[in-house]
Amino acid sequence: MKYTLSVDGGEPLICLADQVVYAQIPYWCGGASKALALSVMRPRQYYPYDPAGGGLPAIVFFCGGAFSKMDRNVQLPELVYYAKRGYAVFSVEYATDRIYTVMDQVIQCKRAIRFIRAHAAAFDIDPACLAVLGDSAGGYLALAAAVSGDDPAYRAGKDLDQSDAVQAAATLFPVTTRAMAANIPAFPDANTCRLELLEPADHLSDKTPPILTLHGTDDHTVAAAGSVAFHEALDRAKVPNALYLVEGADHGDALFAQTCVKEIILRFLDDALQRR
Repeated sequence: MKYTLSVDGGEPLICLADQVVYAQIPYWCGGASKALALSVMRPRQYYPYDPAGGGLPAIVFFCGGAFSKMDRNVQLPELVYYAKRGYAVFSVEYATDRIYTVMDQVIQCKRAIRFIRAHAAAFDIDPACLAVLGDSAGGYLALAAAVSGDDPAYRAGKDLDQSDAVQAAATLFPVTTRAMAANIPAFPDANTCRLELLEPADHLSDKTPPILTLHGTDDHTVAAAGSVAFHEALDRAKVPNALYLVEGADHGDALFAQTCVKEIILRFLDDALQRR
């Protein structure tokens, strides 16, 4: 049986580049080094019939895991949604070994942002259109990056000629304070120096980019009250923001993976990055 098929080519073909090393950090008493890598998904731009390039907006994603475990590739299937809609999506590894503090993780994530900007031409992205996205502990890292852009206190490593400021931040059920992080049962070092971290609400200014948060009303791990309080602080500081409370959703709930939620995030990022 022979068929003729007419296909609407509206969605691009997405390619994945894995194991892109962005940093080497000290390890094992300084006698060794540990590579930190990122993965990047973007529309293919190779054949003449592929979508034209010209500088994609970028999403830099930080995976959650109670600051003590993470996998930069575990959420890639869900993040394909944004790559299919014209974003380059970077998922960043940060060190979770006990010798590294949460502040080390913040500095590593900001180093990844500078690396991405330094290689904007190779990735075919617009360095002026970078947003951060994260869930849970990764949501905290996204907030920390958003409120501390180019602050010399949180800059270390290479590509220091590049900015680590971002133009928007979106978070899912984020940790927003040190006190909240200390109450996460999975975090093994809640009362140690590993949990030294900046308080996002204390670093708001007229340079803080727009911030979106989605949080479940039934979150039993990171209470939604933290996000409510943080967005009240954003309102007081006159930072553009939006908070969605997802009825009945618990921490890491599949409700956050639904298309309607991704559409909210996409619209927010498109507006914040002035992308139409």
